[in-house]
Amino acid sequence: AGVFDTRPIPEIHAKLVRFKQILEVTSTGSTKQHVHRITMIGSDGKEYKFLLQLAAPYSTRTDERSAQMQFIMNRTLRGDIRACRRGLIVRPNVVIPLAQRMRMSATQDSHQSLESIMNCVQRPTIDLPTHFQEM
Repeated sequence: AGVFDTRPIPEIHAKLVRFKQILEVTSTGSTKQHVHRITMIGSDGKEYKFLLQLAAPYSTRTDERSAQMQFIMNRTLRGDIRACRRGLIVRPNVVIPLAQRMRMSATQDSHQSLESIMNCVQRPTIDLPTHFQEM
């Protein structure tokens, strides 16, 4: 197995140009926590969205286990010829520590919480394929 150098290469990465003026605040249904989502505009013109989170010790351990699982999945996919031909990869979630108990976690508009999916499944009148195409 080869060793991969994971150091960032600043020349190929987008630079932060500015923050979007709107801060999105939503609340989760069951825990009633407020989630803040900020958007940064990069030098490549793309919008990069991040959730601001208070990092509890249990979530930090969970994130570490998740990263380990993603590493194992990528190694498994690289070893499978069919997966390589299809270009299948697992992209790890970017987590940036800001302070001892605060971090930013990358997100996208297409990401859905498990709670929102379960709420849709429990409603008998909703057509799931149509519902997720609209989002």
